[in-house]
Amino acid sequence: MKKFISALIVLSILSGCFGAPSDDAWPQFEGTEWPGGPAPDFVLINQDGENVSLSDFEDKIIVVAFTFTTCPDFCPMIEYNMNLAKEALGDSYGQEVVFLSISIDPLTDTTEKMKEYWHEGLGYNWDHLTHPDYDVAKSVWDSYGIVVNQSFIQAHTIDENPVNASDNMYDDLWIVLEHWNMFSENGQRHVKTPSAINHIENMLSQHTNLSTNDTDYLNSENYSLTIDNGNESIFLTINSNELDENTTGWNLILDSLNSENISYEVTSNNGTETLSGIDGDLLETWQFMIWNETNKEWENSQLEPNSENFNTLYNSEIKNIAIINNEVERVNYLPIEIRNHELCEKEYIHENGHYDEIIQEIYQWCEFNLNDTKMLETVSTHITNYIQSLGEEESGASNTYNIGHSTVTYILDKEHHRRIAWTGFNWDPLLFVQDIQLLLDE
Repeated sequence: MKKFISALIVLSILSGCFGAPSDDAWPQFEGTEWPGGPAPDFVLINQDGENVSLSDFEDKIIVVAFTFTTCPDFCPMIEYNMNLAKEALGDSYGQEVVFLSISIDPLTDTTEKMKEYWHEGLGYNWDHLTHPDYDVAKSVWDSYGIVVNQSFIQAHTIDENPVNASDNMYDDLWIVLEHWNMFSENGQRHVKTPSAINHIENMLSQHTNLSTNDTDYLNSENYSLTIDNGNESIFLTINSNELDENTTGWNLILDSLNSENISYEVTSNNGTETLSGIDGDLLETWQFMIWNETNKEWENSQLEPNSENFNTLYNSEIKNIAIINNEVERVNYLPIEIRNHELCEKEYIHENGHYDEIIQEIYQWCEFNLNDTKMLETVSTHITNYIQSLGEEESGASNTYNIGHSTVTYILDKEHHRRIAWTGFNWDPLLFVQDIQLLLDE
C-alpha cells in the first residue's frame, strides 16, 4: 500500500495533475480527514511529573484527546474507547502508536490527581498531561482548536472546589445551576440538589452587597412567644439552654411576660389558671396560635390560653406560639421560620430587574414556601429565560445542557500532521483503529 500511494503521488506530480486522486486510489478514512497541517508541539507534564512533547515520539502515530477527571459523562467514554483501541492495536501500541490525553481543567487536574484517577483508578496507562500554569495548558488546547466553556468546567468541580464569588451573583448562580442541570438526563438531579443548595448558600455568604433586615424570625432551636394586639407585635424568645427539668409551659409564658415588664391578668378555676388579659386588653376575642413545624405555617390551636394547654404544648415540644387579637387579621404579620438566618435575613440588591425575580425565588425558598428542588427549578428557569432574552453570545452562557468543550480526538501521522479527527464520544474503537492502520501503512 505504501509503495502504491508513493508511486501515485509521483505520477500525479509528473503529469501536472494537482487535483484530488480518485476515490478508489485514496485511503478511505472512517473519521473526518483534515488537510494535513503540522500539529502544534507543546511541553506538558504527565502523571509522573515528567515533561512530554510531540517531538518525543518521532516517526510514531499519535492520538491526542482532550478530557478532564471530573467530567461525569463524555470524557470517561472517550478514555474508555481509547483503551479499547489500545487493546485492539496489540503490539503496535507503544511501538508505532502513542496515546496522549490532555486535561482541559488544569486547575483541578494536578499530576497526582491524573495518576490517581486515570491510571490507578481506571488502569488507562498512557500519558495524561497537564500543567500547573493555566495559560500554558490553555495555549495548547487553543492551538488545536478546542473550545472550552470555563463556567461549564467549573460546574463539574464545585463539589470539590466551592464557587468563589465574583462581583456578579448572577454568574455565580449560573455555575451552580449548570452543575445541577448537567445531571438532569441521567436521573441524578435529585442527588445533586443538596450539593447545589450548599453551594448557593456558600456563594451568597461571600457577597458583600447586603443590608440587614430587622425582621424577627422563629428559631426552631429556641422557644418564642409573640403577642399581637392588632397594632403592634411583641416578639419574645427563650433560650432552650436556660431551661431545666422544673420548667413548665405555663411558667415559661409568665416568665417571658415578666422579663419584658408586660402586665397581664390571670384567672383561676379548679386549679387551672387562664391568661385573661395582657396590658389591659381582655383576651376573650383573641386567638391562641401555634407554629406548625411540618407545614411551616401558623394555625389556630382552638385552645384556651391556660396553664393546662401551655404545659401540654410544652411537653409536646411545640416551641413557637402566638396570642393575637382576633378582631384584626394579623396572621400574616407574625414572625416565620427561615432556613438560614445569616443568609435569608439579608437583602440582596442588584440593578438588573430580571435578577430581582431570581432573588425573590430565593426568598420564597428561605421562607419554606419552596422546597430545595423546586427553588432550583424556578431559578434555573429564570436564568434560562434571561439568557434567551440577551442572546447566548452576549450572556456568555449556554441555555441548554451541553458538553462544555469540543470533543475532538485527533490522529496525527508519523510526521505529526493532523490527518484525522473523530468527534463526539460514541465512536467505534475498531473503526478508529482501522484509520490508524491506514496511516501506518502509508
